[in-house]
Amino acid sequence: GITDEGLQALCRSCPALKQLGLEGTKVTGERLEGPYPHLETVDLGQSGITDEGLQALCRSCPALKQLVLQGTKVTGERLEGPYPHIELVALKQSGITDEGLQALCRSCPALKQLGLEGTKVTGERWCHLRTHPQLEWLAISGRIHVPSVLRTCPGLTWLEIGEDATVTAEAPSAGGAVAAEAAGREAFARHEDAAGGVAGADGDEDMDEDGSGEDDGSDEETGTSEVNVQMLRATLPSLQPLDEEPDPEAIPAGTCCVIQYDDLFWVLPAGSL
Repeated sequence: GITDEGLQALCRSCPALKQLGLEGTKVTGERLEGPYPHLETVDLGQSGITDEGLQALCRSCPALKQLVLQGTKVTGERLEGPYPHIELVALKQSGITDEGLQALCRSCPALKQLGLEGTKVTGERWCHLRTHPQLEWLAISGRIHVPSVLRTCPGLTWLEIGEDATVTAEAPSAGGAVAAEAAGREAFARHEDAAGGVAGADGDEDMDEDGSGEDDGSDEETGTSEVNVQMLRATLPSLQPLDEEPDPEAIPAGTCCVIQYDDLFWVLPAGSL
């Protein structure tokens, strides 16, 4: 496996290098010293990159445009730019924090694509995305009030909602979103009970397809998914469902944004917010 010393030697030996894949390695990046003016894309997914290494990488690669940090422990909190050419940052299931998102937004003014699904970002720092009207693609998890996200990022053409997200019915306020979410989920639970989704009239438990009667968690996942879809439709009544995933290069005319949740897709007509 390549080491930090090996990475430094590689970059020095290949001055015209434009793309670099280091996914799954133990590279921390902390010993990187550039400049490497032609390097534009670096994939560090599942690697040992640290916050110090991330800062060294961005400082050493002034032309960097795309940065993949999926599955790393990077928090982003020590990022200090500006890095004016970075357009894509993928942070799925990384250690990014609210403070790290703030530092990222401040350091990458040209950001167009941002992946935050499966992270602990709470949404308290979504306001910093207002400084990025050019942001076109965003993938997020956590508790989400979709209209608020779309208003914060008016340039979005694609919003991907993570499978582990909780879609809320009201914008975050003093207990408002929590109450709305609880009410929606209670209503769904009552609907399930009325439909016979619990113990039968004779008191026997419903059997799973395998006849075991054991709970494998699939019902809970399905319930959460259906409630999220209900919340999404309730907050954006103008949503129009699509039969299949649209081509990002051929989004229907008059569309404000494509919204994706799991394997479901909708288009939001322009002027719907």
